[in-house]
Amino acid sequence: TSIEIERKNRFVFEKHQVRFGTCRKLLKLILSYYLNIAPKAIVFNTNKHGKPFLHKFPLHFNLSHSGDFMLLGLHKTLALGVDLEYMKPRNYKGLAAHSFSKEECTAVNHAPDFLIKHVFYQIWCQKEAFIKHDGRGLAYPLADFTVSANLNGGLIKLNKGDPERFLLQSFVFNEDVYAAYCLNADSVNPIFFNNASLLKVMNDSTQ
Repeated sequence: TSIEIERKNRFVFEKHQVRFGTCRKLLKLILSYYLNIAPKAIVFNTNKHGKPFLHKFPLHFNLSHSGDFMLLGLHKTLALGVDLEYMKPRNYKGLAAHSFSKEECTAVNHAPDFLIKHVFYQIWCQKEAFIKHDGRGLAYPLADFTVSANLNGGLIKLNKGDPERFLLQSFVFNEDVYAAYCLNADSVNPIFFNNASLLKVMNDSTQ
């Protein structure tokens, strides 16, 4: 569709365009299985913040990809958010100071050197999953809520609303990748397709 082509063309490098296109193909294949329709019949709409959704079908989804991996969350009735991040060297303390809450900054700043990237990405993935769950994205101020830096994560504080309403969890995707998901706490867990490597599909699509 024109929306998908526009989003694909935003990427400067061809490899990133290929990854985006591959993720879209896999997403349509998986959604077609659950909806029992042909992949080509799936058309994405977007909300005012740009989050894709299915207008005519009762299935919520959210997709995240980083490097050669993707993560997909599905739910029959509730919107949800997922995030996947490949860990790489960054100015962790500087980024935390710019985007994290006071409590989250403290967790990053007090982490020993060998753990700081893990603490940063555990927090970052949860924050991304939370702001993606209802589609607001970065329109939701990142410092307006606090997530846990403990092993399984969780929403600790929400400036506007009850944190107990949300199920927010993080997990290690593999040794170099962190991930998280968020949805309303009164629901069942979504279905995840973990550890879906894009390498072979990407190679096949470029031949």
